[in-house]
Amino acid sequence: MKLGCQRPNIDEVGFELYDRAIHPEFFDILNRREFAVHAYQMRVIAALTRDGHVIEYRHPKFRVVEVLGSFADERPVAGLNRKVKIRHHHQFDNSIADQALCRFGLQREVLELSVFERMQEEIAADARKSKLKALFPTNTPLDSTAVSYVTVNTLPGAIAVQTFHTFPEDLGILKTQTLIEFDPSNFWT
Repeated sequence: MKLGCQRPNIDEVGFELYDRAIHPEFFDILNRREFAVHAYQMRVIAALTRDGHVIEYRHPKFRVVEVLGSFADERPVAGLNRKVKIRHHHQFDNSIADQALCRFGLQREVLELSVFERMQEEIAADARKSKLKALFPTNTPLDSTAVSYVTVNTLPGAIAVQTFHTFPEDLGILKTQTLIEFDPSNFWT
């Protein structure tokens, strides 16, 4: 999907984690897809936005929402568990209702032009294979298109979600990886 919109500066973008749903009115949603993960009774609802993404992990016993977006945008404070300004690499865990452990990895890279161009090509090629992607032009002399995409994979005992977002005007890339590991002793009780 190709859209015409401009990303914020990469320095304005951060990560938020909520334990409740957030109304879609808070986001400029470009593309959305729902993934059913029947093995874990889970639905992963992923939406790409101008700034990054909103991903909701919905299970009968818990709900988690991650947001990668501009801190300049107003969002609810209720249910906000963590707010991270992404400067380099961050990792943290979040235990959910004795049902699962969420592991979050966040990475921000600002690259030299030649390295960014090579990474941008690789990310754009990978995005073409993704079931959820957004491409949109930017106001940069690089004649580069900003790319965002999401992958959702089922693993033994876990669900892995990866996102990639390029910021050509800043020569930057934001990546997230979320791994939801289910505790087999508690999951089916």
